[in-house]
Amino acid sequence: MTFDDGMRDTTHDAECWRYHDGCALVQSVELPIRTVSEANIREHWGAKARRAKKQRADVLAGLLATGWPRPSLPLVVTLTRIGPRRRDDDNNVRSLKACRDSVAAWLKVDDGNEQLEWRYAQIVGPPAAVLIEIRGPK
Repeated sequence: MTFDDGMRDTTHDAECWRYHDGCALVQSVELPIRTVSEANIREHWGAKARRAKKQRADVLAGLLATGWPRPSLPLVVTLTRIGPRRRDDDNNVRSLKACRDSVAAWLKVDDGNEQLEWRYAQIVGPPAAVLIEIRGPK
């Protein structure tokens, strides 16, 4: 399913639960968000704050637009950056911080909650996007 704003529901059916690697795949969605290597960019603090605010708003709006029910904890959340080239691991994690904050806000928990396990990955390829995958227990 593709939404009007260009985001893509990668489960193909938001109503069903899918099983993968011993876990129930609750939700998976790809959002057209370009991330920036925050550790290496030199810019005014206000520009960084505006970018983070926009990323948080875009992720939250994307998750709300799916109409998915909010899953219960514990969960494993994988944030995958899709972009033109690989970043080293610490830059990848740092560039996805605003997305992580927004997913936690959608779940209505703190992003440091012990019942949330955060995983990070990256895929080389266009277009720039963030894939959010949320898995629950069996």
